[in-house]
Amino acid sequence: MDSHRLRRAIMSVLASGVVTSLALATGVAMAASPGSNGRIFFTSPFCGVASVAADGRSFNCIKADGRDPSVAPNGRRIAITIGNQISIIDAKGGGERQLTRGNRAFTPSFAPDNQTIAYADYTEVPDGINGDVFAIGADGSGKRQLSNGQGYNPAYSPDGGQIAFDRYDGLSLMNADGGNPRLILPNRTEHSLQGSLVEDNGEASFSPDGQRIAFTRHTITTTRNCNPECQGSTTDREADIYVMNADGSDVRQLTSAHDIDEVDASFSPDGSKLAYFRWPEDGRDDDGAPESEGEIWVIAPESGAARKVADGSNPDWTSVTGGPRRPRLVFSGLPHGCASKTFAMHARVVSKAVAPARMVIRLDHRLKIRDDVRRARLYVYAEAMRPGIHVVKVVATFGPDKLTKSVRFRVC
Repeated sequence: MDSHRLRRAIMSVLASGVVTSLALATGVAMAASPGSNGRIFFTSPFCGVASVAADGRSFNCIKADGRDPSVAPNGRRIAITIGNQISIIDAKGGGERQLTRGNRAFTPSFAPDNQTIAYADYTEVPDGINGDVFAIGADGSGKRQLSNGQGYNPAYSPDGGQIAFDRYDGLSLMNADGGNPRLILPNRTEHSLQGSLVEDNGEASFSPDGQRIAFTRHTITTTRNCNPECQGSTTDREADIYVMNADGSDVRQLTSAHDIDEVDASFSPDGSKLAYFRWPEDGRDDDGAPESEGEIWVIAPESGAARKVADGSNPDWTSVTGGPRRPRLVFSGLPHGCASKTFAMHARVVSKAVAPARMVIRLDHRLKIRDDVRRARLYVYAEAMRPGIHVVKVVATFGPDKLTKSVRFRVC
């Protein structure tokens, strides 16, 4: 089960009044040190780990079988999840090295020293799954347990001195070596004759100056239907982004869309915005991947203005700049303005990005396709059935980009 769905299942158990030992959440990305706003790395439905500019342009695939990226502050390496283990790759997706083995490991978070990765290590227990925060060197050495008795979704503070993490009882902090664990924002469960309220806090992301923490609050409100007799109840589930001071004070809600989970925030490097995962409930497939159903959005906390950036999940906003230009669709094989009755045409996508390409060709009714091959390049052998002006149109999808180009010619 995907971690997004598992957390919702746990919340349902809590709402029933049963306290569980597990509070598992989605992967959270650490905030980069203060700097300029660069690319957002995320899990893409097109190709696993990908990156995109903050304006939604310059999409690039990085690692097809990876997910939940955490980029080192220097931008040179990326910690990712492949299967049920943590691996590390270089910035271009190469040099893959598996770091963890044995128990299931998820939600990596790079430390500011560029050498250490915190993550959640999960073991199966009779009543479910138990997890704790571990740390390991980027070279695979020095594995050590940091939390003791429940710990999930670690996120380093910008100075590397503290780690925020989820516990069964709320959002907590500890020193980077695991010492001095303390609860800063407790979960809440209330029951009354009118119903119940459950609040679950987690998925922390530090602001670049370390003064604020963005987090997710999952809320389940159950109301008994008493009109006039109390028979049955209605349940409302919400998941939204909040911001608070790093000590747990001054909690403020940022998102509030009904029937849409808005979770897993990541501060921009300059601290002015947040990237987050927006996951509509309507039409959600229980067996589908969240990145195939949800979107990466950006919000400005001061104004509340929000906009979509890309399809996907698990955002990590970095200071990494550059990236490929928008791909182009190029034709070749057709003479300028004139072609013989039978002709061959070649279309291809030109880009430095790595992404799957799919092409569709559309011809006017006077042209007949003899043969075609459709991959990243499209080869067409066609015949003009009648004289006159003809139009060939090719539509290519390249990751999230849709490219269209038409060629007009006459039969010589």
